[in-house]
Amino acid sequence: MKRITFRTSLTLLLSIIFLAAFALCPGSNVVAAANRQQAASKHDQKLTYSLQSLPTIDPQKFNASPSYGVIKGYAEGLINAHNGKVYPGVAESWVIAPDNKTMTFKLRKDAKWSDGTPLTAKDFVYAFRRLADPKNNCDYRWVLAEIVNGEDIAYGDGTVPVTGLGVSAPDDYTFVINFQTPAPYYLGFLDLPCFYPVKQELVEKYGDQYAMSADKVLGNGPFVIKEYVFEQKVVMVPNENYWNRSAIKLQECDILMMEPEAAFAALQNGEMDFARIPIAVAPGYLANPSLLPGIDVSTYMSGAVDWFSINIASKTNPILGNKDFRLALNYALDREQYVKIATNGLYKPATRFVLPAVSGVNGNYVDEYPIDVYKTTAEVDKAKQHLNTAMAAMGIKDPGQISIALKISDTADSRIIVKTARISGRRLSA
Repeated sequence: MKRITFRTSLTLLLSIIFLAAFALCPGSNVVAAANRQQAASKHDQKLTYSLQSLPTIDPQKFNASPSYGVIKGYAEGLINAHNGKVYPGVAESWVIAPDNKTMTFKLRKDAKWSDGTPLTAKDFVYAFRRLADPKNNCDYRWVLAEIVNGEDIAYGDGTVPVTGLGVSAPDDYTFVINFQTPAPYYLGFLDLPCFYPVKQELVEKYGDQYAMSADKVLGNGPFVIKEYVFEQKVVMVPNENYWNRSAIKLQECDILMMEPEAAFAALQNGEMDFARIPIAVAPGYLANPSLLPGIDVSTYMSGAVDWFSINIASKTNPILGNKDFRLALNYALDREQYVKIATNGLYKPATRFVLPAVSGVNGNYVDEYPIDVYKTTAEVDKAKQHLNTAMAAMGIKDPGQISIALKISDTADSRIIVKTARISGRRLSA
């Protein structure tokens, strides 16, 4: 996907306050699906839908929600999570130790790679270590922090080798995770694609080209990738070696990379079975679905959180490394205003990364692990206080001297975000 850089002085950017590495809003997509009976007879169990972008289909390189569904189509992890509940995946059972610091998984013996070769616990050990290895620069390696030596390996100086990660395979069908602190909630995390197995010999054979084409990737999930053209299309068909093959009814799944406007038009023309309705027009169709005859309109929580990160190690713009400056950005952010303008009121304001629906041990994670978070509306006085402290520390007298570059996707939705920044930008300069 094409990306553009938007640069502004603090007069405008104060605030591109949503630059701070904190949550903006969890996505709530409005989608439209062709009537299932019509679709089944017309497409004969073939599903066609679109994504705006697909950054990667490599499990350990997973870094965005669009990749989740595709990777989950051709690969499978230890467990499957759905609507806050955990179900067996490659692991048919598991035991959590009384001290909540060890999880032991028993893998099903009929689990295979799509080429028919056995899938073993060693494949999971390799995948976890690949995720941790800083040489691979995997975006999601931070999720290993709770695992023994996870953070030291992923972000350390190389003193602890990847073989020191707290995972092991006592035998071919037993996989063990050791945590440095009690982490019973971690079970649900294992549905993330970054924990899915990859075949070591293929990764080593193809190197940086692994998972860049259909002939350079192998999975163990319900489907196999028949065709893959980067950022254009993915075609998947059933995996005949999948342990639960009888449950797979689709004959083919085609995923096309398209802008929401084009995908929505294709749906209305009968060329698509499922499409996201563009944010600009979604509320109207949600309020009056009869405007789309023969098409079902509904909403769902996408599981994604909008957020931006700051390059705190920037050598060209050192103020980004100042904690008070980043606090100023966060306190200045009016998340409710952002949601209204940037998402047409479809999303919900977020004050932390973890979504409300994420399960904990006995209830929701956010209830079991509360934190003091930012408000959904701006706290301008606090923002100005931290800004003044930051400017004093950096020897800056005029906020107009501060300039920040924001890199965004060149899409209609992202351009609305820039518009939101300009509207919000007057808050701290007032």
